[in-house]
Amino acid sequence: MRELTIKPSGLNDLFSLPRDVYPMVLEKVKRLQEDPRPDGHVKKKVVQHPNLYRLRAGDFRIFYTFDDGAVYLLAIRRRQEATYAAHEVPAAVASGPSPDLPAVPDDLPDEDGTGLPAASRTVAEQTAAALAQPAAPRPLPRAITPEWLRDLLIPPEFHPELCRCRHEDDLLDARVPAWVQERVLDNLYPRTLGERLAQPDLVVPEAEDLQRYREGDLLGFLLRLDPEQARRIDGSARGPAGIKGGPGSGKSTVALYRVRRILDRAAAGGGPAPRILFNTFTNALTRFSEQLLRQLLGERAQLVTVSTADHVARTVLSHVENVPEPADRQSLLHILGEVRSRFVPPAPGRFEQAARKAALDRLRADRTCRGVPLPTGLREAARYMTGNDLDLEAPEVKVMTLHSAKGLEFPIVAVLGLRDGTIPRVPPDLSAEEVEEETQAFRRLLFVGLTRAMRALLVCYPVSRPSPFVAELDPAYWQVGWAVPGS
Repeated sequence: MRELTIKPSGLNDLFSLPRDVYPMVLEKVKRLQEDPRPDGHVKKKVVQHPNLYRLRAGDFRIFYTFDDGAVYLLAIRRRQEATYAAHEVPAAVASGPSPDLPAVPDDLPDEDGTGLPAASRTVAEQTAAALAQPAAPRPLPRAITPEWLRDLLIPPEFHPELCRCRHEDDLLDARVPAWVQERVLDNLYPRTLGERLAQPDLVVPEAEDLQRYREGDLLGFLLRLDPEQARRIDGSARGPAGIKGGPGSGKSTVALYRVRRILDRAAAGGGPAPRILFNTFTNALTRFSEQLLRQLLGERAQLVTVSTADHVARTVLSHVENVPEPADRQSLLHILGEVRSRFVPPAPGRFEQAARKAALDRLRADRTCRGVPLPTGLREAARYMTGNDLDLEAPEVKVMTLHSAKGLEFPIVAVLGLRDGTIPRVPPDLSAEEVEEETQAFRRLLFVGLTRAMRALLVCYPVSRPSPFVAELDPAYWQVGWAVPGS
């Protein structure tokens, strides 16, 4: 039987299905796992695409692709002529402009007076042009009603806020959890099949897990490994294995699957189940790994101890005699505070020295949110999380620093504060070589933050003082928008 995967937008399609239809769709999905090949009757090939198929399920159609190892669910939609519209056909099958977008003539007049075609302007220039031409709010394609929200299994406490929405901007500004907003948006504005093909694949261990997800398991599913990652997992389960890659390359995901493979091989050999130490370098990654291992291993997750390298070192030292007790967190913070109070930073002059001293004084030993509270309205939907209290299942926006986000992944990521002087923040009086080194370090840090996004990425910066890194973002790959001051 083939492995089953589903696209993130396909998960949201589940909530648009009538309750009486869902059991039939689930049964059809199970049959696809057994044999996804077209039969010319119930399962047919979509003629415009070399590897796109549809399965009839009453008045609904299940769109999928497959290979020798897996079935990839793309969409579940009610049968109508628009289901097979030309704009739905993935761009990979066309020669020339993508069928997902209307053709744009080369001699399109310049409408914003810059004298430059939109495609040749930077992101910052496009933003400035957009600010000068605010667009009218776009009405929603259908009314949001309590009945429709109940069909989508949206909790009743969010109905009043959503039912007040008349325009797309209203919905984007609605004070509801991100998963609620995403589910509503995906059902109001279904993504094309071409867009869905570009989404990551989520592994569904059993078809029945789709029902459990629909009933409220918001943690979701692990990402499917690509062939190179799978090869690393299938290697020898004995001895060390080195997994190298840049930020966002899936090193942590490979490690999680490798734990499962080690346990599977031990069980197949008939020997006792091994105890496994899963070592990380941040508290945030510890909590993240614990939750995903519970999903991946079930009861066997109790065989895995997830810990930071610091905690392991402290545990080892605690069993060694005649070794001084390592300082705890509070002691270290106290020492840091004392050193900072006496420290006089080197500087070329007394004024510069005083400025550097003032900057150090503004840094608190406890840097939680750096002393800046979340606004009252945002506090209801967002929570600042340190590595110690990361909770993936919390129905809130997770607010954290770029450093804390290393090794984690989220469906939607917003990176804020790309301001000149903040990213990068380069101290004065550095040599040209040191400036380049500092800039590269901040560029790598920003790359870590951007690559945490699995499905959607939002980057915000002030138009008046954008980070120089903004100019490095190719506008061809971004949708440029703006925020009205004071909104």
